[in-house]
Formats: sequence, C-alpha cells, structure tokens
Amino acid sequence: MKKILLILLLLPLFCFSQIDSTMHDFPYRDGKIIYEKVVEVKGLSKEFIYGFSKKWVMNKFSNQLARPIKTEDLINGQIVARVSSPPIYLASESTLSQQIFLDFWIQIDSKEEKCRIKFFDFNSLRPSSILTKGNVPLEEYDKSNQTKRNENKTGNWDKFTLKINLYLNGLFEDFKTNLVADSKDSF
Repeated sequence: MKKILLILLLLPLFCFSQIDSTMHDFPYRDGKIIYEKVVEVKGLSKEFIYGFSKKWVMNKFSNQLARPIKTEDLINGQIVARVSSPPIYLASESTLSQQIFLDFWIQIDSKEEKCRIKFFDFNSLRPSSILTKGNVPLEEYDKSNQTKRNENKTGNWDKFTLKINLYLNGLFEDFKTNLVADSKDSF
C-alpha cells in the first residue's frame, strides 16, 4: 500500500503537461478581439488611478509621433488612446521579415479602488513575412488561419498569436505593478 501511495505521489513529476492552448487563441467578444482586465487596488481614489493612467499611457507609448491620448474625461474617469506596439518578433533574433506592429486602442475607466483596462480595435497591421498586406483587421488574419489551425498546420501564425498574447498580457501586468508601486511612493 505504501508503494502504491509513493508511486501516485511521484507520478506527476514524471508526466508531461499539455501546452496552454489559450495563449494560442485571441479573446473574442461579438466577433472582435478584445482584451479586458479589471485591476483592483485598495485605498486608491478614482482621481489617483486616473492620473496614473494618463502618465502610464504617455510613458509606455512615448515613442509615438502623435499624442496617443485622444480622450480625457476626469469626471467619468476615462482615458482613450490610440497606440502602436513596438515590433513583435516571431523569432528570438530581430529579423525584419518576421516582425509585426499592432495599432490598437486602449480605454481605461477609473473608479474608486479599481479600473478597467481594455485593448481593442486591432485594425492596423504592418506587413511582415506572414502578413501579405498591411492595415488589415487582426480578426481577418486570425479567421483566415482558423482552417490551418483546425488542420494542425498553424505554422508561424500560432507563434505570432502567442507573442501577441504575451505582449498584451504583459501590458496588464506592467500597469498593475507600476500602479501599486506609484501608490506606495511617498513623494
């Protein structure tokens, strides 16, 4: 009995887990790709979160040629910005033929002790080796690759999907980490 129990306890150490397939899919709502997350931080006012959000967007996307913030509404606590991502590379080396730039909207709605961050309207892509034309909705490319995905012939698109998911989820984490750090700053 002890041997069986020992084997059952050690068995998970020798088994392989499945790859997280959710990172190879985009979050869809009403036919559109939308990333959304609520960030809660106890003790922060709506005004503090709103001010931090403006600062974060400007600092994170300061390489923009135009001012990224398009709408500022302190009364409703809303900021809306149009931004572009840095190049997202398929391979670890930065080859120009295997990179993608995303243009998308960010909306941050601030309330007492929380905010909702939404990334949406990924309607502009610039060409790379797997994208044959630029300025096309991300949904269009993703849907054209659904057949390949269903046939397990996803190739580069699954790698790009994973990289895009990692980049956008990283933005959520960066926002929350910096918001918490900023709230603890005594200056």
